[in-house]
Order: sequence, then C-alpha cells, then structure tokens
Amino acid sequence: MVQARSITSKSNNPRVGDPPFFMALLRIGTIIYLLITMAHYLRYGNMVFVLIFALLGLAIFFRNKYFSFIITFFLFVGLVEWLKTFYGIFIYRMMYHLPYLRLSVIFLAVLFLNIWLIYKYIRQIWKSNNGGTGINQFYE
Repeated sequence: MVQARSITSKSNNPRVGDPPFFMALLRIGTIIYLLITMAHYLRYGNMVFVLIFALLGLAIFFRNKYFSFIITFFLFVGLVEWLKTFYGIFIYRMMYHLPYLRLSVIFLAVLFLNIWLIYKYIRQIWKSNNGGTGINQFYE
C-alpha cells in the first residue's frame, strides 16, 4: 500500500529530520574541526585557507543546502591536507626512530572527526534533495 506524502515532507531545509541536539553536536564538531584546521594552516602561514575556513565557520549557521555543498567540499580539502601531513610526519618519525604512537592517535582522532562530519553533511544534502525520506522512498 502506498502512503500519501504530506505537503511538508518535501522541504528545502537541509537539516530535515535531525533533532536539535544532533544539529548542535554537528555544529560544535564542525567548529572544533575548523579551529584545528585553521591552526594547522596558520602554522604554515597560509592565510588564504585560514580565511576560507573562518568564513566556513560562519556558514554553518545558515540553513542553506548550497552552504552544505561548500562546507563538504572544504571538508574534503581538509581531509586531503590532513592525510598528507599525517603521512609526512609519520614517515619522518619512523625514519629517525622517534615515537609516533601519540601522533597517530591524535591524527586518527582528527581524521575520524573529519570523516564523520563529511558523512553527516552528505547525509543532510541527501535528505534535503529527497524530502527527508532517505533511500527508503524507492522501496515504497
């Protein structure tokens, strides 16, 4: 039996269906990640990316699906940068027989946060494009 959709099920709201607690958790996680990434870029003096990530910190408070695309893109850029940095420092520490366990734990925590944020933003974009129903709409 096919159920009738309500008028409000298709929405332009990119955060359809998520409780406020999870949205606050997503925003806090994004702000923490952006601060860590800005500090990373600031360490090398790359002020352009520091400014971009600072503006992304403001963009997370706007409920627009295009901002979600932009944030997701720069989360991917940050992921690539963190992977390059992790690989370079890890190889350097192994080559000179320096301890690298704590470094690995810290980098893996940052990478896990980054991948979780990318997943959540892609999920929001998916929900906003499909009216909040997710993939189940194809099986109704």
